[in-house]
Amino acid sequence: MNYIKQKVEVVDEKKLEPSTTKKVQRILRAIYITLYKATLQAIARFLNFLVLAWLSFYYIAESIVRNFTPRALSTLKSLRGKTILVTGGAGGVGQELVLKLIKYKAKVVVWDINEKAIAKLNEKVAEEGFKLYPYVVDLADRESVYKTAEKVKDEVGPIDVLINNAGVVCGQTFLELPDYMIERTYKVNTLSCYWVNRLTNINLTLVCPYFINSGMFEGCKPHHAPMLEPKDVAKRIILAIRREEDYCTVPGNAGYILAMKQYLPAKLTWLWQHRIIRLPQAMKTMRQFSEVQAA
Repeated sequence: MNYIKQKVEVVDEKKLEPSTTKKVQRILRAIYITLYKATLQAIARFLNFLVLAWLSFYYIAESIVRNFTPRALSTLKSLRGKTILVTGGAGGVGQELVLKLIKYKAKVVVWDINEKAIAKLNEKVAEEGFKLYPYVVDLADRESVYKTAEKVKDEVGPIDVLINNAGVVCGQTFLELPDYMIERTYKVNTLSCYWVNRLTNINLTLVCPYFINSGMFEGCKPHHAPMLEPKDVAKRIILAIRREEDYCTVPGNAGYILAMKQYLPAKLTWLWQHRIIRLPQAMKTMRQFSEVQAA
């Protein structure tokens, strides 16, 4: 009996040895995999840091060179032969953009809701010996935008430069605005930009101008600086496009004011706007718009 018992115990110990070895192997394998993944993650973080550091240095240097290089020495992108789409291009700043762009030998496509104004502009361009590609489009109508965009691609070709110039403004407070004007303002000023940009897939230059003397802000009386003339704004926009700027304020010193605004208390910003810049007072004298006014 003792022999049998001892024999059984010996057999059990031999059966346990492979199981223990496998457990050790699994533990070692898990440790190895963990260390391997941690090493790869550390290497990836280090490489990402190097790339981030290099790109940060490059972009800062690029910005310094671009902003402080005299315009006479800076390289400007050629617009010759480019297909340029200007929304709201039949009047105001849009019209000035069109009249300047055609002189750069660009193929200019104009979208506007005002059929008479766009026909008049087409005649004016033809008299100067240039060709225009005019289309009557309601930017508040998404389907109209999509259909016209496809038509432009077939008749003119792909768009190289898009200028989202069309806009709607009302000389009333938010509480005074009728519902249909709120909806139209968002459709034209915001949603249409998404609809058009989705069809072009081009880089962005954000232009932030002061009050423009184009009829859009008729009756508005700024207190510290006169309104900008459409010709001057159009000239600056074209320069920003040719320099491939990401952000452009007109006039240029307004950019410093906007940057400072981000670091000031909200109430202090409003106080300055009300007491120094007197922006709300200037807007109160603006004509009450009953119809859509394009930029």
